[in-house]
Amino acid sequence: MKKKILVILTVSIFMMVLFVGKSAAYSPNESPEQLVNELFRKRTYLASSKDMSEFRTREKGNENLLSNVFINPRLGKQSTTELRKWIYGAAEGFGKFNIVKLIPLIRIYRLDQKDDTAVAYVEQFFMYKVKPDKNAKRTTRNIPEDWLVPVDKNGAWTAATVNYYTVIMKKDENIWKIEKLIDADIGGTEYSLKIGLLFAGCGIKGFPNPPTEQLPLPEEINEELIKSSMGYKHITEKSTVQSPYRREAANYADSYWNNYNPSYATFQNDCANFVSQCFYESGGWSMDWNNNGVPESTNPPYPSQEWHIVKGTLNSSYSWCRADNMDYYIENNIDYKTGQIISPCGWTETYDNAALADVITLDQNGEGTADHVGIVAAFEYYTGTPLVDAHNNNQYHTSWAGYPILHSWRMDYELENYGAG
Repeated sequence: MKKKILVILTVSIFMMVLFVGKSAAYSPNESPEQLVNELFRKRTYLASSKDMSEFRTREKGNENLLSNVFINPRLGKQSTTELRKWIYGAAEGFGKFNIVKLIPLIRIYRLDQKDDTAVAYVEQFFMYKVKPDKNAKRTTRNIPEDWLVPVDKNGAWTAATVNYYTVIMKKDENIWKIEKLIDADIGGTEYSLKIGLLFAGCGIKGFPNPPTEQLPLPEEINEELIKSSMGYKHITEKSTVQSPYRREAANYADSYWNNYNPSYATFQNDCANFVSQCFYESGGWSMDWNNNGVPESTNPPYPSQEWHIVKGTLNSSYSWCRADNMDYYIENNIDYKTGQIISPCGWTETYDNAALADVITLDQNGEGTADHVGIVAAFEYYTGTPLVDAHNNNQYHTSWAGYPILHSWRMDYELENYGAG
């Protein structure tokens, strides 16, 4: 077995912690603020591992730091791969790339305390600079120049992930301990997660609702994200005439992957709503209000023959807002089958052969149906790997190559005018 060559990771870490309200200096675990700060300091320490081997070493004994929801040992154990997946899976492309710089941003939006119970609402933002691994193979695909991700002078590009956590703490013999760590994207109704909110509610009587307004990113991070976006690339560099709708969809994805478009309502699970917006705002598709006599259903096989939303409301077809119904609709809507293409349609390709603004659906639960969806927003310049933008655990220019892909949909944006791809 060949010894893996370790690539030294240059880690540039700055911790930005925002406290709203009064705060004071305490010893670790003697205040909720200190406990939250320590928890996310350790999570950042894990995330800054120089390679997967070091990550696994640091992980031992710290499994609870990786949990989305550690309510009991069973749930905690099931979700110990959360940070590993989002850092090393998405950013490193499961071995294709190396993180050469990681910039974490940890911010406490608000901390509420009542007697021996406290609740903190925390944003975990990771931005990375990523390069191809030294053993990565150059792509042989002919990818248009204006589909390739912008890179810096060192050949690195920018990726990012964002999570919003509700941290519930209890005081036991004058020591604060974490009882629950709830990821907003999987909190569900048990934790009072309401549609359109950033954070899951704590579900504790007498505590106020969670914060609803997203804090702006620091200027230096925002500028880096703008410079790495496809929209910026298309403004500053010459674009081809190929696939104008695809470019518009990718531009939209890069603009709203984290700062949601206020013209649209936000769904509790917003991944399909985001992809539908990319379709529609690209100008390539019209809404489809005709169900062709087939009522929608949220039961398998998730039949959907219509695709639409009333902007600013949650009034939409299931195919607009649900990954499973969208997956079925793209393949089976009758307009596509009869050749009357007025709405999103496509056929399957492999992930490695995806085109810009193609759609990737995942089957994370192994049930044979789509439970997550993202859109191809760019391509890594050397290997040609598709890079995805998505809502829910918001992701920017990340690889889904090692994810449980159900379908990689070649979307026919070009219709009869431009030619597929």
